Amino acid sequence: MTAQPLPLVQLDLDPAVDAQRFRVGAVDQRVVLAEAGGGEPVRLSPPMPPDRDVYVGDACQGQTQRSQPAPFLISPDSRRVVYCADQDADEILELYSAPLGGDAPPVKLNLPPGTGGGVRRFAISPDSASVVFESLTLETGVPQERLYAAPIQGGSLPVLLSGPPRPNAVIAAFVISPDSATVVFTGDREGAGQIVLSSVAIAGGEPPVVRSGDLVRGGNVAEFRLSADGARVVYRADQRSDEVQELFVAPLRGPGLP
Repeated sequence: MTAQPLPLVQLDLDPAVDAQRFRVGAVDQRVVLAEAGGGEPVRLSPPMPPDRDVYVGDACQGQTQRSQPAPFLISPDSRRVVYCADQDADEILELYSAPLGGDAPPVKLNLPPGTGGGVRRFAISPDSASVVFESLTLETGVPQERLYAAPIQGGSLPVLLSGPPRPNAVIAAFVISPDSATVVFTGDREGAGQIVLSSVAIAGGEPPVVRSGDLVRGGNVAEFRLSADGARVVYRADQRSDEVQELFVAPLRGPGLP
């Protein structure tokens, strides 16, 4: 199903916000927690061999709508930290969640990525219940990027959000709605060479819905932002004429919308 957007003339960016209560840092290639008032740090990631560590770099990054990408993220309720590491297999980046109290070991959130695969980007939902992440797999010999959601505490398999796997599928960007119910993302889900804007329930169960409408041949969605109430998405695309960038707005919820 495809929803047709309306043209828009202005795009407002969200202001930067930083409301973390804890200081977290990578010390001796481990994730540690220290209360802002001082005290002894608590190691949250387990001991690892010398050739493995908590990853810091561009290949796997946590992201939010209001700050720069980070190598690990604290949940909004300040109860858990989520991070990437080659903890179980050298140079295979996977996603882990650990309680900030250090009273339980980390849990793995992703499916086994296979040789050459791994987690690329991740985000925590505003209600601190879920982690959405992008994973690369080479299980068919052809690269495929997929979007998943998993409970932040683990305990169940992640849910595939981006639809049936396709060779050369690409996930360009994704954002979780303010009510934590929806994931909005851009990508080439079909591996056909065109980036479209889609939305999907964070709980899965239904296929993604294209929100960017019909694009001309060669047209792609370049970027997008959600409104503060999560009801609309604003995006930039050469939708009506190739290489002519314009702004559009599309509804995400309302009467008659999927």
